[in-house]
Amino acid sequence: MLVEVLLKVAAIEAEENEQEYRPRPSAAGPERCLRQLVYFARGVPKEPMLDRMALVFDDGHVNEGTTAKWIGKTAFRLHHQQLRVKVGTVTHNGQLYDIEGSIDGLVSDFLGITTWLWEHKAINRYTFEDYWTGKKLPLDYITQCGCYLFGLAAAGWPQVTQALLVIKCKDTSDYIEFRLEYDRDADAIRILEVVRASTAERRYDVVNQNTVLTGVRRQALERFELVEQYRVTQTLPDRPFVEPQKFPCGRCQYQQRCWDGWVPPKLDGRIDLSAQDAAMVLEFERISNEFYQIKRRREELSDQIKLFLRANRAKEGLAGDKLVRLEQRPQSRVDPELLPPEIRKSATREVLQEFPKVLPAPHTILRRADTKE
Repeated sequence: MLVEVLLKVAAIEAEENEQEYRPRPSAAGPERCLRQLVYFARGVPKEPMLDRMALVFDDGHVNEGTTAKWIGKTAFRLHHQQLRVKVGTVTHNGQLYDIEGSIDGLVSDFLGITTWLWEHKAINRYTFEDYWTGKKLPLDYITQCGCYLFGLAAAGWPQVTQALLVIKCKDTSDYIEFRLEYDRDADAIRILEVVRASTAERRYDVVNQNTVLTGVRRQALERFELVEQYRVTQTLPDRPFVEPQKFPCGRCQYQQRCWDGWVPPKLDGRIDLSAQDAAMVLEFERISNEFYQIKRRREELSDQIKLFLRANRAKEGLAGDKLVRLEQRPQSRVDPELLPPEIRKSATREVLQEFPKVLPAPHTILRRADTKE
């Protein structure tokens, strides 16, 4: 009863608070879809937001407040929260526009000798682990920090050249911290180290040779100028993907418009895979075979366990220090045979499924045939 209205209320409030497009530091990163920004800048109507996304965004603010509360219980001092800083000037709606943003805060040690920019993000555990292992870099967040560190000089904090980018895992409440250093003259940001809270482990190799990111602020300003050019000409940049992606396309409020009329390209021909890609195919085949064997064996064992429990009219059985229980859970399923034919037909749609299937290469088949002869 209650939960049925929560998402609806959150979505309505998010829609009412929707702001017009403006260049801002949080949208300055290279991972942000340029095509999405152009749609937004051109004033193209958005599709309805997924109701739960409004709460996802709100959770980010709640997590920031929670972390700030715990910082307040340490020897560090969090101050100047939501301080406005100017990070550059671009063309917006045909006029010069000062890009401003509000920092999450500044953090100083207990003696006030060293001060860092503090930026907080909250993400899911999959992306969290990708950032920790170095599989991905939080380029948008790093760009935002670089822009803010540039702006802090004019805001009266030229001594602040480092940032603590604190990223919280919303699923586990673990933290990782990227310690960054920005060179204003070179417009370059260096990743000094990455620290994980739960293990106190420090990593200096997480980015290998990509430790220094150059042209951070310049590239951000250039992207906003590019958005303005597309707005003026009423054109669109190419899609960043060859086909719709679950993320970020699945959460984009321009998804249907962006991919309208798109059809999957016809696949034809054959290519020679690199050694790395060929190894991936062989690993896929091996894992698939093991999976099917394990799945089949699991089903066989399940049937046998149910059989001997029923034969003994027992719900549970002791197996050493393990207990097996025959559980029954009711399930609700739609029986298509009970539906009128016209409804069944209108509710049926064809969905294209794609999956790799590993087969013997043609030359190996010919070789086997020659061997038999």
